[in-house]
Amino acid sequence: MTFEFNIPTRILFGPGCSSQISSEAHKLGSKILLITGKKHYFPDSASLESFDDSAVANYSVSGEPTVEMVTGGVELAKESGADVIVSIGGGSVIDTGKAIAALVKNEGLPTDYLEVIGKGQTLTSQSLPCIAVPTTAGTGAEVTKNAVLRSISKGVKVSLRSPYLFPRVAVVDPTLVVSLGPQLTASTGCDALTQCIESFISCKATPFSDIVCSEGIVRATRSLPRACSSGCDLTARTDLSIAALLSGIALANSGLGAVHGFAAVIGGLCGLPHGIICAMLLRPVLAEVIRSDIAQNSATPLHTKLHMLASLLSARRTDSPESIIESLDSIYKCLGSALPVSGTQRIDRALFPDIVAGTRNSSSMKGSPVSISDAILRSLLERVF
Repeated sequence: MTFEFNIPTRILFGPGCSSQISSEAHKLGSKILLITGKKHYFPDSASLESFDDSAVANYSVSGEPTVEMVTGGVELAKESGADVIVSIGGGSVIDTGKAIAALVKNEGLPTDYLEVIGKGQTLTSQSLPCIAVPTTAGTGAEVTKNAVLRSISKGVKVSLRSPYLFPRVAVVDPTLVVSLGPQLTASTGCDALTQCIESFISCKATPFSDIVCSEGIVRATRSLPRACSSGCDLTARTDLSIAALLSGIALANSGLGAVHGFAAVIGGLCGLPHGIICAMLLRPVLAEVIRSDIAQNSATPLHTKLHMLASLLSARRTDSPESIIESLDSIYKCLGSALPVSGTQRIDRALFPDIVAGTRNSSSMKGSPVSISDAILRSLLERVF
């Protein structure tokens, strides 16, 4: 057995730790570019004024990061002479900051380094130091080595990926997510749960990622319904923040699978919320994985993993792989209207061939524990959309 496991980001975790943002930034640089998005809950310690004269600019982003958005941020960082990036917001804001930090120090266009649609060149210079402060509990972008960018012209979301993209510091304060409404809590939480599950059964999983994923799955399943029904439940919010953090560590080390392969393409083409796409596709993709495992009719490592996953998801601690789908249904039912996954989204079926082709070529598919044909990928889409 050989593997590599990285957690290069320094993590500060706990209620109130966002008060350290300014002091941490001053340790890393003297001119701070602040990247922000929608202010669900914005800590006083993260206002421009809190950085004194060292904050040189504020770059506000809306929606998922695009290639053009990142290019504009790189220009602003260079013009202002920024030497440290502070990103405060959801996964999109953090990915924007990570991409800007990398491309300030690496010449060329974003497309020179993007996977799939770009040249896929390797980043050769260390990024500007970046501090990531999540205000949602979902993507785990604060501890990952990729930034997901949307190409409007190509109609797809792809990654800028390099060890240089790991933020220098992650400041994870659960009090920053208590203001999230039930819908956003559910969709981002389902993203974290999906990431933990896909990384757990990934063909690239390791004993270390298994430990990380197991803890994340347990925390997400027990606390997601509570956080949706009672947003001020700090214990539940803390659980979800930890689950999201663990999901990011896991995917950075063991990859994902078909759910995220689909999500990158569908999100780029149709603009549906990422977490909703994950929630809608997790159940049928897992059903296909279980079906393929049963067809093997042997005690494979995947078979053992599915028994373990069933136990992690079920309050009854059953270890039957078939119970996995039942457990997911139970979780979704508890979320109720906060997670509109049943018959609420439609995609033009004329797009299905492009979605299947894009999913097949996505980097996430490299982690799929079973081989999924194009015909089955198509059938999964038809079942959901």
